[in-house]
Amino acid sequence: MRIVILRYGQLGDLVLLSSVFESLYKFHELILSTSFNFQSLYQHDPRLNKILVLQNSRPSDLIRHSRLIRKLHPDLVIDYQNKIKSRIIAKLSKTPYSVYDSLRKSRIKLIKNPRKSLSLPLAWKRYLNLLTRLEVKHIPHCPPKLYLDRCYDPLLSNITGDNWIGFHCQSQHRGKQLNENTVNEVIGELKKREYRIFSIGSEPEQNLCVDLNLAGQTNFTLLKQLLAKAICLVTSDSGPLHVAEAVNTPVVAIFGSTSPDFGFRPWLPKSRTIYLNLTCSPCSLHGQDKCSKNFSCINSINSEMILKEILFIAENRAIST
Repeated sequence: MRIVILRYGQLGDLVLLSSVFESLYKFHELILSTSFNFQSLYQHDPRLNKILVLQNSRPSDLIRHSRLIRKLHPDLVIDYQNKIKSRIIAKLSKTPYSVYDSLRKSRIKLIKNPRKSLSLPLAWKRYLNLLTRLEVKHIPHCPPKLYLDRCYDPLLSNITGDNWIGFHCQSQHRGKQLNENTVNEVIGELKKREYRIFSIGSEPEQNLCVDLNLAGQTNFTLLKQLLAKAICLVTSDSGPLHVAEAVNTPVVAIFGSTSPDFGFRPWLPKSRTIYLNLTCSPCSLHGQDKCSKNFSCINSINSEMILKEILFIAENRAIST
């Protein structure tokens, strides 16, 4: 069966979609339709037969893109984006298609009633559940997995030894940004224990006392290889969290204005989650920018909490090796 999979953003969602590729590729021909910004994430992935790139979202481009899909004569289109543009593309492809339910309404219920006892299934498991409902032949329970590209980035020559820990403190929303003073306290304690530290992020980072500052310098190829070399990644609820786990690197995931109950929590056994679960949390699907309580959901997380979880991962790693 030839299957076209639609997903145009964001980074974390596209990484989690790798569980679908891993589940399907042995039985079907897979074609990914994604945006220009994310095509390099799977550029050399052996599970994909083809990648179609949507340059922008103008009506003429959506029509043109649906025609490209139609010319490939797929048997099925699966819309994992479930937005207006993806639904238009799926419908105009004139191919049987199915649309993924992101459970947005259920996540909004958690925001409106934070005390409600509701923990949604992991997002990547929900992706696979759709395949079961469609009765598409697949291998169940395949977790996300990213393949490392063969090309070598010279920046990796700086990562020698097995004592590196990564930090990703940035976010578009203040309610997900890690406190820099707190992070620097953690870094100081780790350096006393002879760990080395690198930072990543989409924008240059000036205020962290790291050994290697790669913020604003990593493409997807480098990001995957870099995180695969780390003991762990300390990160907010963000795309790099899922990249790290998909290359089998555990994380310390710190949740502020969002919630691990949304389904985007870590899944590796050694990964750790820090979430204060305040009475006002969660307050946003994607992160809040204004807060009358000074973002206490994330600013009240202290260095001792973070250091404890990092050392748990590092020490268990030492035992297992």
